[in-house]
Amino acid sequence: MAFNDVSIQAHFDLRMWVCVSSCMHVMELTREILQLAKEGKDYRGVLNFNYLQESLVSAVAGKRFLLILDDVWNDNGSELWQNVDQGKALLSPLQNGQQEHALVCEESSGYSQLKEIGRKIALKLRGSPLAAKVIGGTLSGTRRARDWNSILETDIHGDIVATLLSSYYHLPPHLQCCFAYCSIFPKNWKFEPKKLVRMWISQGFIQMENGRSMEDCGKEYFKQLLLRSFFQTVKQGNKRLYLMHDLIHDLAQMVSDGDCGRVEGDMSKNILPTIRHLSVSSNCLGKIKNQNYLKRLRTLIVFRDPLMPPSPIPDGFLAEIKNVRTLDFTGCDISKLPEAIDVLTHLRYIALPDTIKTIPESVSRLLHLQTFDIPKKCQLDGFPEGMHQLTSLRHLGIESKYISTIRGIGSLVNLQGSVEFHVKKEKGRTLEELKDMRDLHGLLSIKNLENVQCKEEACEAQLANKQHVNILKFEWSVANLDFGPNIDAEVLNCLQPHPNLEELHIARYKGASSPRWLQLKTLSHLKCLYLANCRRWEWLPPLGQLPSLRVLHLKEMNSVAEIGPSFYGGLMAFQSLKDLEFDDMPNLVRWTGETGNSFLPSLQKLKISNCPKLDEVPLLPYTIKRVTVERSKVSHLKLSPHCSSRSSKFMLEISSTSILSEGFLLHQQHLEATEVLNIRGCWGSVAAEKFKLLTSLRKLRLWQCDMDDARLNLCLQHLTVLASLEIIDCKNIKSFVLPVGSRYFTTLQHLCFENCLNLSSLATLESSIFLKSLIIERCPMVTAVSLPSEMKRMTSLNKLSISHCQGFQSLPSSIPPSLEFLHLVGCDSRLTEGLLERQGPEWEKIAFISQITS
Repeated sequence: MAFNDVSIQAHFDLRMWVCVSSCMHVMELTREILQLAKEGKDYRGVLNFNYLQESLVSAVAGKRFLLILDDVWNDNGSELWQNVDQGKALLSPLQNGQQEHALVCEESSGYSQLKEIGRKIALKLRGSPLAAKVIGGTLSGTRRARDWNSILETDIHGDIVATLLSSYYHLPPHLQCCFAYCSIFPKNWKFEPKKLVRMWISQGFIQMENGRSMEDCGKEYFKQLLLRSFFQTVKQGNKRLYLMHDLIHDLAQMVSDGDCGRVEGDMSKNILPTIRHLSVSSNCLGKIKNQNYLKRLRTLIVFRDPLMPPSPIPDGFLAEIKNVRTLDFTGCDISKLPEAIDVLTHLRYIALPDTIKTIPESVSRLLHLQTFDIPKKCQLDGFPEGMHQLTSLRHLGIESKYISTIRGIGSLVNLQGSVEFHVKKEKGRTLEELKDMRDLHGLLSIKNLENVQCKEEACEAQLANKQHVNILKFEWSVANLDFGPNIDAEVLNCLQPHPNLEELHIARYKGASSPRWLQLKTLSHLKCLYLANCRRWEWLPPLGQLPSLRVLHLKEMNSVAEIGPSFYGGLMAFQSLKDLEFDDMPNLVRWTGETGNSFLPSLQKLKISNCPKLDEVPLLPYTIKRVTVERSKVSHLKLSPHCSSRSSKFMLEISSTSILSEGFLLHQQHLEATEVLNIRGCWGSVAAEKFKLLTSLRKLRLWQCDMDDARLNLCLQHLTVLASLEIIDCKNIKSFVLPVGSRYFTTLQHLCFENCLNLSSLATLESSIFLKSLIIERCPMVTAVSLPSEMKRMTSLNKLSISHCQGFQSLPSSIPPSLEFLHLVGCDSRLTEGLLERQGPEWEKIAFISQITS
């Protein structure tokens, strides 16, 4: 696709693709474009159109951008874009053109008859790409000439909606009702498949097949509609969502007429009495009250109109919708769910807004409820005590801390999703509650394991039958004083998980030995293992034989003194391990390894921290890309000579100079690949010329290093591609001087000084014309005079932050015109107070800057 072409990406500073609905309001369109232009910021709650327009203009000002408006079916507004500047591109993909090849069968051998029929169908589509895509999706599901001819004989040369209707009629009945149901959502709605499937389940559209769960069957239903192009994929941040093309949505409305409807604006008068599934804007709830069709509703979804404030639920409204199975109140403004919610005896699905705070006890009488969805950011007053009575509940979307309060949760045998369980010595709180909860998915966190009184109780949890739990957390509390290490070991031995487990956490375990199941190859799918604060655990099991293990973090393992052969369990150990960390292991003295290419062959990241006695480590593999060594006796890090491949990138964080001078400097190719170097608490005898080998270094952080101005200057002059430099807690730095005659300052973009108590001069920075960001924090000697006198020559600088510098009393006279962000906090009060008044000579220097914080 051209949008993702490398040359297009290189040409434009900003690329935006917006799917446009025919009924999309100009404010909504502006908001969608702005969301893409200012990725990471949320404008969904902004209702001020002028603010949105000004923000959009600011976001694209001075940039070469590409804006694609997809799904535009008329060009009547094209005159709005006549003044688009040169260097900007706005495209509206045409909904016409030759698309016949989309329907021609590629496998011509043995399919000559289908190929000919496909050509004829393509000609009748008259170049409509949407019709070709949908019809093509239908044809891809069959190789029978009879089915292809059936579509050919349909009157597809007329209205495109009629063409799409032909594809709808070729859907199986179960997909037809699921597709039609989607018409109650507005055009351009972004669907979340999981939520949609749960709604389908609540309506009885999905039945279990071949022992598969309803959720899995519903997922397959959605996949089939997607493959037939009734949905298309869109991305929103890291999420993958789905929407319907406008004409597909029109088709859904057509086939669901009389059964599904939407109330928007004055449309409440047009609702047919046969309607069963309805969506409504919250500000229209009052308009539909007392309507006869409400008693027949099976679905009611309340959306929030982005142009209007949300409305509450009218009094007595719930009594009018007694037959509702699916109820979505996310568009309402309510803090308390009405007590009368229990009149909805058929309710299977309920979703509440993020304003909710109180859930009444009457909820526990909704015995058919399958999905109870509460936004995780909600802060509830409490949770109903009778929740254990909802034995049909399959999905409970809520913060885990509330789930942990449910007494007798074991009654919820159909519950899926993640659960946090707090063990207590009382009925309804013991591990026995987990026994029959076989459908749990995702994370199972079991806390307060010190309250397990015997191994028989632990066995009652039957964790080995929970095949869908892929993350398991075991946690004892700090105040584990009742029992000794023996009972902890017995309990953990009885908590053997299912072999499908992918991630395991064990914290504050007081046993001295490993659980038997962790020493076997039973956990063949385990990818991540975290052991923390297990202070009596002496010998680590042969974790090297876990074939899928990628991440291993050991922290506060106080009794571990040596890591050696028993840790590996034989040859070819840790074949998949990429991330290894030893942290806060005060008695670890020696770490020995195996020789040859089979030792840690995939390792990329190693961290050794707070291991004060550790002075011996094995040769590291050449696959390593990031090494952190801090607060330990390790003075040598050397790479294995058994491999000669070169790492493409490398990051080194150290607090011992000898690591740099005696260890890694013996491996020039790795130093040449080092892109990030963090040095903390050392400088020692590293000669400046050694930095010549750091030819790829792009980011350097110096923290608590004992050096002076001259030594820093000598080291920096060799770093010709350095883009970021941070100098923190370096008390001997007084004047930062750019290396004379070097190419160093042509690549530097980010410069930060923090807590450099004697720093007083940055005068030579005016020649750093490519610097974009300058941050100065807690440097009391820095004043306006410290900055370059011709600061305006720094033509790339767009961010300047000066904070908690008490000597900074005035602004420099020369401010770069490129500056967009100015942050002045904790400086001399006379300066900051004057700027708050937005007047006077100091304010005039910076009045042009778009964002000022003081």
